[in-house]
Amino acid sequence: MNKNTIEWIVFGVSLALVAAVAGLLVHQHLTRGGGPPSIVTSASAPVETAGGYAVPVDVRNEGDHTAEDVRIQATLSWPGGEEHGEAVLPLLPYRSERRAWITFTRNPAAGNLRIRVLGYSEP
Repeated sequence: MNKNTIEWIVFGVSLALVAAVAGLLVHQHLTRGGGPPSIVTSASAPVETAGGYAVPVDVRNEGDHTAEDVRIQATLSWPGGEEHGEAVLPLLPYRSERRAWITFTRNPAAGNLRIRVLGYSEP
């Protein structure tokens, strides 16, 4: 059977795509370091909800390994008191980002909000 021109073009493009994906996977495998997860948090502006205020917290894993059960704690303090909130992310793959929401009864914009990673486990 003779292949027509279109079949050869489709074959060539398909072969190039498969080779590119394989090359990308090999490159990622060879350049990935051996360091632990490196988890960074940042909070955005609070959103008023029916039960109080919700703060969106972006959680990034800038490390080379996946983290499981990432526990994030937020502490809202004001003169005379403080309130704590917590979120758990079941899975945070390496070089990825997830968003968690932590709620408070008071407006976080009127106080001092601190966010920290309590811990995580390795899969």
